[in-house]
Amino acid sequence: NIDGSGVDQSFFTGVDVPRGMAVDQFGQVYWTNSQAGAIARANLDGINQSFISGIAEPRGVAVDGGHVYWVNNAAGDNTVGRANLDGSAVDQGFVSGLDFPLGIAVAGGFIYWTNSASNTIGRASVNGTRVNQSFLGVPPGGDAFGVAADPGVGICAGREATTVGTGRPDALSGTK
Repeated sequence: NIDGSGVDQSFFTGVDVPRGMAVDQFGQVYWTNSQAGAIARANLDGINQSFISGIAEPRGVAVDGGHVYWVNNAAGDNTVGRANLDGSAVDQGFVSGLDFPLGIAVAGGFIYWTNSASNTIGRASVNGTRVNQSFLGVPPGGDAFGVAADPGVGICAGREATTVGTGRPDALSGTK
């Protein structure tokens, strides 16, 4: 429950190194099974689980009204992947050239991801164009780890410097 009561630590079983989670507008939860190389999906009641398999060590996951996005973090395969919400039309290399991605978010018609090795936040439009690998910089020592996005504000969590920073609302809205 949203108030913290009724906690069930084994709501989903068979999860193998989960590293990212998202919920869509239709009441389905998505999570990465990093070691299994899969994205899992289930209803919020825990039933109707399905998977997109064959993914190169997925870390973060995000959803919008039509697609699920994830970052692949295997050696030589640092990409954003994308598929339809039903698991079809899987594109492992939807956006390429990432630099050790860990987190991903989607908002306002754009995908945002962390480039942990270069301490930047990358961005591309949801159709895969307008790619900018260093859209926002993270302060030195920030180690870009996670990202959340909203058209009004962007948030980046830094693991090593134990910080949370915000981006410019005009940058996230694409009016930069």
